[in-house]
Amino acid sequence: MDEIKTVFIVGQPRSGTTWLMWLLAQHPAVVACNHAGFFHELKPLAGWWKMPVLHGKNIHIVNQVDGGAESRQKRKLDEVLGWEEFSSNASRLAEAVFSAIASAKPGASCVVEQTPENLDFWKLILDVCPQAYFLHIVRDPRSVFASLRDAAGTWAPAGEFPTHPVTVGESWRRYLQNAAELRLHTPSFHEVHYENLQANGEAVLQGIFEWLDLEIDEGKCRGYLERGSFNEMKSAQKWMPEGFFRKGKSAGWVDELSPSQIKSLEFVAGDLLDKQGYYRRYAVQQKPPAAVARYHRLRRWKYLIFFELGPRGVRWLERQRIIGRFVRSLRLSVWTYRKA
Repeated sequence: MDEIKTVFIVGQPRSGTTWLMWLLAQHPAVVACNHAGFFHELKPLAGWWKMPVLHGKNIHIVNQVDGGAESRQKRKLDEVLGWEEFSSNASRLAEAVFSAIASAKPGASCVVEQTPENLDFWKLILDVCPQAYFLHIVRDPRSVFASLRDAAGTWAPAGEFPTHPVTVGESWRRYLQNAAELRLHTPSFHEVHYENLQANGEAVLQGIFEWLDLEIDEGKCRGYLERGSFNEMKSAQKWMPEGFFRKGKSAGWVDELSPSQIKSLEFVAGDLLDKQGYYRRYAVQQKPPAAVARYHRLRRWKYLIFFELGPRGVRWLERQRIIGRFVRSLRLSVWTYRKA
């Protein structure tokens, strides 16, 4: 994929990845695709190849030799299909997919693919697409939480997004840690902040296009930002679920979140909040806030009850008069543990 640049926009969901995609898609050399899901589907196949199987993946070679005797050999699949060959074949498939996307826009030399969760697959992506570019966007975790909570209550399917401050804060940290590790393994990494894109959009966009070696000037960037404003995107709502585009503010969380939610997010985000340049509403806390401590207690109970006791033990507890109500309430929210 040397002729076509492939750029993956990554970051925690609801961090502005879709907005950034729309802005870049206006460049004449760029064609954009959101949530192609290619690596979501490729990852299980790669997992199949890597998974060791004691009695499986055996190749049995039976040959007839002189005198009617048989020669038998047994080899493992990964001996005849090494990882390099597997990833090379996957690379050709990826090239076909992204070249097809590029062909949809005559003159396009750059495919921008927006799947936030691709940051979880960065090792696989580099194996398959070693020349890939990664554009990471970071947003204040308090704004992310407010947006995720709103999406979960409107257009998103039930359970798609975490809605507890602790799970959102942990997810935010994980995405940043993945991005920090990815940065060490590729020179084609660029990071922007949602808040800076709002405040200094022209300079940020120009920096991205220059990083991609695409010709651009500030005047065109200004036009992209005007046509990609939140008001303009809301008027084109038919392309996305109703309510997908919210307020587009950097600090809307100040009025939307409770003190308990803010304290919880700031505690879980920890030092990464400071390293990313986000100010704290409350002083650094040495002990977990009450809401965080309560969440972890419930999570431990969920693990002990639903994963240690097993189905029969859970059914027995549910039949008990006093503890049964507590267990049934945990069952209703057990997905929270799994999302965490």
